[in-house]
Parts: sequence; C-alpha cells; structure tokens
Amino acid sequence: MTTNNWSELPSHFDLENDIYSLFNILGELHLLYNPSEALVFTKTKTQNILTNKCYVGGLEEFLEKLGREEVGYSSVRNETTLIHCFYELGHYIEDTSVWNELDDETILGIWMVYTSRLPLEDCDPKKLKSLKVKLAPSSPTDYEVAFSKGREHLLRGDCYQYNLTFPQSLMISDFKLDEFLSRWKNKEHRGDYAHFTSVNGTHYFSNSPECLFDLQEREGGWELHTRPIKGTISSDIPNAWETLKGSQKNESELYMITDLLRNDLNRIEDPQVEVLALKERMDVPGLVHSYSHLKVDLSDEVSLLKMIRSLFPGGSITGAPKKRVMEIISSLEPSHRGFYCGSSILKSSEFIGASINIRSGYFTPVKDKAETQMAKLLYWSGGGVTISSECDEEYREILDKTHSFVRFLS
Repeated sequence: MTTNNWSELPSHFDLENDIYSLFNILGELHLLYNPSEALVFTKTKTQNILTNKCYVGGLEEFLEKLGREEVGYSSVRNETTLIHCFYELGHYIEDTSVWNELDDETILGIWMVYTSRLPLEDCDPKKLKSLKVKLAPSSPTDYEVAFSKGREHLLRGDCYQYNLTFPQSLMISDFKLDEFLSRWKNKEHRGDYAHFTSVNGTHYFSNSPECLFDLQEREGGWELHTRPIKGTISSDIPNAWETLKGSQKNESELYMITDLLRNDLNRIEDPQVEVLALKERMDVPGLVHSYSHLKVDLSDEVSLLKMIRSLFPGGSITGAPKKRVMEIISSLEPSHRGFYCGSSILKSSEFIGASINIRSGYFTPVKDKAETQMAKLLYWSGGGVTISSECDEEYREILDKTHSFVRFLS
C-alpha cells in the first residue's frame, strides 16, 4: 500500500502531535510510525517519551544499547530502528576538552523503534503550494570574526582544515505542516539521506545528500561504503563543475578529508581501505559538489558501537586533525550544533546506513498575534576552511547552501 495524500493516512495517525519519522530508504520515502520505543538521552538522564518518565541512564545506557545492537538488517519486516546521534556526542567519543563543559540538558541521542511503515508516493513538484519563506541570514561581521580567529589556528599549525558553520533563521508564515512535509515527497529535490522526525513537540528536518556510511552484505561480513562531500559551487555559475574541479582550494579540502576518512575507517577493524572514486561530481538543487567514495570489508562480528566510535562525527563536517579541530570549532561557533552535523542511523529489513545531517535544522510551530500558525526554523550551513580560503567566498558558500534549501521549500 502506498499513499499520496496526508488525509489518507491511518485514521488514528495525528500528523501534528504523534511521534513519527520520514526517511528516504533506497530512493523511496517512507512514513515510520507506531513507536514501541522512544528514548531521549543526555549525559546522565534518559527520558522515555512514550511514558513521559525520566530516570538515571543517559550516555551510559545509550552506548550500551549501541553495543548490543547487531550490525545487520532488521529481522522483523516492518520494524525499523532509527537512531539520531547528535553532534555533541562526538565530544565524548573524541575525548575533547569541551565534553566536561556540556550540561545535562544537552541532547546526545534519540532512539526510536517503529513498528509500522508506509511507503509514500512521490508528488508532482508543480502541484506543491509555494511556501512564504523569509531568510534572516547570520551576520557577515560575526562570521568574519570567527573566520579570522580560526585562521590564526591554521597559521599556528593547530589544524589543517576546520569546518565553520553558522545558524540561519528562516521564517515561514501561514505555516501548514502537511505542506512543509510534502517537500520531502518531491523526489527530484530530495536528498539521498533526507529525513524528518517529530518528537516532543520539536520537528527535526534534514535534506542531506551525504552519508556517514551504508552497509552492503557480502559473504562472511559486510562492505562499508562512505562518500564524504567536500567542495561546493553554485550551479548558476557557467561551467560550474569545470570551475569546481579546477579549484586547488576545494581539491585540497577533499583530499585532506579523504585521508582523514581512511584513517577513521582503519580504526574499525584495521581493514584495507579502497578508494573507489576521488573528486566525483554530485548535483543537488542549486549546487554542485565534489565527493570521494571509500570502501572497506568488515567481519560479521563488527558492532554498531565500534563503527560509531571510529567514524563519528563525520570528518567532512569537522576537519583535521579531528579532536583538536572540534575544540577549535566549539570556541568559534555561536551555539551547539545539536541535530545538525550529527548522524541518523536507520536499520530496516532491507537497509542499514547513516546520514551526515547537513542541510538540516529544527523548529517548533508558533502562532502570531492573529493566531496564525508560523514556523521559525533554525537552519545551519557552513563549509571547510583551509589556509587558502577567502572569507568572502566562504560566507558566500554558506549563503548558497541556505538559498538551496530555501529553493527546496519554496
């Protein structure tokens, strides 16, 4: 069964208030609903959203569950596990100096097990209603200050590349959730790892084209594939791919992160890493990217926790060397990243993989004085900075990425 209209969903399903997710699984958008388990983890606390009870557990319980979760497809056909790892979990994994500064309100992970799944038909983009989106971008002055401080670290040799990101504010007037979600049913503009989760009154959204990993079964184990993205240019520029491909700055970004990923992959089981592609083209609405494709063979004994400890957070959204650059990033950026730049792991009966949550953010619907529904979205964008980067060009890149998402909405 597939459906195209939100009104045709099961009668007991409440789009506004239920706990549910959308996820692009192998090119087809699915609604995941009827959770049997829904947990939110901070450092020391676990909240069971289904019972609205909190208890001592937190990070320790989250890691224990990751350690018990077998790598492989779900044995129950309609049962789907979705695990959101928030970026700040990476400070524990990399043992950075920032970890001790995080309070116990900072979300580190969300764990969902859904018992029902429904494929959603793609919709004709011409039939989508236009959303009225107003962008209030981050201050170029604030970005310049952060960029300059980061450049000092590059000049001192503290790091070789850092990924600088800033939150952007988007306001949608006369907001209707079903119209917003219909954007994810537009296959033409939907990212390969696009997803959406509604939980605890907050809506987390991502139109990510980038994976942290995906797994393919082989005899005696698994093939792990990762495709880090580094290098971005507006598709409006004539000969965009040729320009991007010829950029030494973007090439050095990609090569550095590819080497970082080779090292991260070797931390899993000390396998032999294969680079299947280097500096390949990826097209998304309004943008052209370059990416590389790496593969390793893993045994059937590898744990999900081991993979997360080795790969998370993704090198393309941190920099090199990873631990030091995460400390530098924390001192430069105005707020926690949270869901943005984290990873969402999906495990179903036919797919297991993890996104890198770029093109992502969150919102809670509000009402204005006239009681009209509105939504203020916090949406992050950023890019890799090297010694050859120019501040104006980097700021333009984060605006290009934001405008790409505005184009996706409107």
